[in-house]
Amino acid sequence: MSTTLNLLGDWQLTCKESDMVWQTQLPGDVQSTLLDQKHLTDPYIGTQENAAQWVHERHWTFSRRFDVDAEMLAHDHVFFNAEMVDTVASIKINGRKILDTDNQFRRYRVDVAKVLVQGSNSIEIVFTPPIVEANKRASRYPLDMPYTTNNRVPHMNHLRKTACHGGWDWGVCLVLIGVYGDLSLNAVNTVRLEHVYTTQTHYKNKVDVDVTVELLGITENKVDLEIELAGQQIAKTLAITPGEQSITERITINKPRLWWPAGHGDQPLYDLSVRVGDQAVSKRIGLRHIHWDNSRDNIGTQMTLYVNSKPIFCKGANWIPTDGLSTRQTDEVFERLIDDTVAANMNMLRVWGGGQYERDRFYELCDEKGVMIWHDLMFACQLYPFDDDFIDNVSQEIDFQVKRLRDHASMVLWCGDNEVEGAMGWFEQSRQHHDTYLVAYDRLNHANGKAVAKADPNVTYWPSSPSNGPGQFGNVWDDDSSGDMHYWAVWHQGKSFSSYYDVIPRFCSEFGYQSFSSIDLVKKYIDPSQFNPTSPQMEHHQRNPRGNSLIMEMFTRYFRMPSNFENTLYLSQVQQAVAIKTAVEYWRSLRPVCMGTLIWQLNDNWPVASWSSIEYDGSWKQLHYHAKRFYEPVMVTMFHKSDDVVQVVGINDHFKSAKLQLKLQLVDFAGKVHKVWTRELSVKGSSSKTIMKLPIEKLPIPRNEGVLVADVTVTQPDGKKTKLRNTHYMDVYKRCELADANVTANIKQQGKGFTIELKTDKPAFFVTCAFTYVAGVFDDNSVDLLPSKATKLKFTPREKVTLTQLKKALHVTHLRMTY
Repeated sequence: MSTTLNLLGDWQLTCKESDMVWQTQLPGDVQSTLLDQKHLTDPYIGTQENAAQWVHERHWTFSRRFDVDAEMLAHDHVFFNAEMVDTVASIKINGRKILDTDNQFRRYRVDVAKVLVQGSNSIEIVFTPPIVEANKRASRYPLDMPYTTNNRVPHMNHLRKTACHGGWDWGVCLVLIGVYGDLSLNAVNTVRLEHVYTTQTHYKNKVDVDVTVELLGITENKVDLEIELAGQQIAKTLAITPGEQSITERITINKPRLWWPAGHGDQPLYDLSVRVGDQAVSKRIGLRHIHWDNSRDNIGTQMTLYVNSKPIFCKGANWIPTDGLSTRQTDEVFERLIDDTVAANMNMLRVWGGGQYERDRFYELCDEKGVMIWHDLMFACQLYPFDDDFIDNVSQEIDFQVKRLRDHASMVLWCGDNEVEGAMGWFEQSRQHHDTYLVAYDRLNHANGKAVAKADPNVTYWPSSPSNGPGQFGNVWDDDSSGDMHYWAVWHQGKSFSSYYDVIPRFCSEFGYQSFSSIDLVKKYIDPSQFNPTSPQMEHHQRNPRGNSLIMEMFTRYFRMPSNFENTLYLSQVQQAVAIKTAVEYWRSLRPVCMGTLIWQLNDNWPVASWSSIEYDGSWKQLHYHAKRFYEPVMVTMFHKSDDVVQVVGINDHFKSAKLQLKLQLVDFAGKVHKVWTRELSVKGSSSKTIMKLPIEKLPIPRNEGVLVADVTVTQPDGKKTKLRNTHYMDVYKRCELADANVTANIKQQGKGFTIELKTDKPAFFVTCAFTYVAGVFDDNSVDLLPSKATKLKFTPREKVTLTQLKKALHVTHLRMTY
């Protein structure tokens, strides 16, 4: 038998350099405690982040007392379990050290039966300052391992800790110290339950599910095993011997209900429960078959995902930790962001390697909502130690995390790192001694791949991102013929948006363009006296060294300069949306050569100018509304390259054909229609199709005097009809004489939500509605309006609000209003 004692809850926090005592909670962190108790000012406001940097330089101790009863002590063994201890700590019970930790991502288990007493016991978690430990390890290491300049704290690459805690080019620098996972005592006699995971073998109309139970035998004895899945039960008695052992039992599910990514079907989940003695594990699994086609073709190396033998165009974004403070990384935030992911017609998130393995609820929500996960191991943008001890530490981390997460239906890929292979050319040390650092990188990466394969032999391990593929150390930044690509030429190199037409990636797993936060969010963290993009506070919330310059310089290429601060913020979001729309719609038109686009990035971890499509407070930037449209499963896109021929292309991500009714209009900026084209067609499943080509020089008006507006009625394979609009400019916006449109908005309440009816007397573009200090989401926004017909938007508030309040809070902006 076993008993468990949860040690989370009330703790005390003390600091070696102070006589203060703070009451706090675990899970949690030091910085959150000090902020809650007014010993830190809010680091997200103004430049107050600077005043919080002393925290990670101090020595902190969490302590508490707990009671142990005679029943627990009657067991032969009592294990102390610790997960997500961040990071370097010594843990003591009753004054005796039981454990040293140095890896935030590992699970630690140690027998503490001999140090416990009946009645009251004490526990202390004594943390070493991360910066002290990082500097010590770096100074002792025989090879200088360069670290990323994204970090404000040096040598974070020597710690197994969330890398972006040290800051990033979008991130706050809060080097957290705390515990975010399980702390408990588990008393056992015969056996300890280690892991439960499954392996699926798919056949026509049935799936064999092999359930594996990993155990640590403690004494020679017998114990009962019970497994239940899909209404079937297995019960047997196990003969336990000391040491590690595993048992696998098979359950066959006939006529299985298969799990599909969002947009391609339902997400049925089966309840699995396993009991060994009185230790139990419960989880929900989805039945699906995953296969990545990385075979060679006449172009290079493919990167196509098949789910249940069907090709999936992966549409999504990159995921970073949801907040700089652990206590704000809540299940509610997880669910809101994943709901927003699905609402934008995305089906994949990439958990980025400079972040963290998330808590279980994140992955459960992805299972439930059909969001596939590309999961990096936690390495990013710098070079890492490669000695035996470091590799062993990481291998234990990988074994735990992969076995913890492998049963999630959403998990489709493990990737070795983010841009570590590509970082080889960033640092002077690795440029001068390339072979030495390449061998070091390959040693660690190869060991990590072996650890993933041992923990889950059936999963695809992709060595790095970007990467040309296993064993290929090619030009990962410029080679678009093989594997996955990170295309940053438009942002970092300042190339024009048309440069997206110069590459044909097989899978673009990172690309992005920055924008400022919206005015409503800026008002929450910037003093009004600082409402200028280059003010100290605004620049403090711009972590990319050239960020503001790149945004403003690109304005000069495409737009007329905005007239004030608020219009500058708005226009930056227009520009961001245009950039990413240009890339995604073109690359989607290239399927099946290109089979994935993951935008950098979905979310922010504090209020900041960044590449995100969703702001820190949960508001959608214009980009996210555009993403909802350019990721529609069936759509029509338009683009023209240097040949000045507008290509009109239909795209269908469904597996079956879809019918399209297209009305394409050439409209001038006064609203006059100069030409209309109509087409009725079908687009085969999983394909794209060129509908027409229009030479710009043959159009009846000059390119800078009008736009092409495509209104499309789509009949989906299930018979559902969807109406879509797409607009294409044939010249840059600054050369177009937009009309000074008068846009009116009429708000009505409709159930728990509201409708906003928009009308205009002249064409109006990027028409964006917002409510000052009212949280919520529109069903569409940043829309193009023609004078011929009203457009209705639906708004769903995330808080209680009245119609009168909304009428006062509404502000509407369109492109012509910015100058």
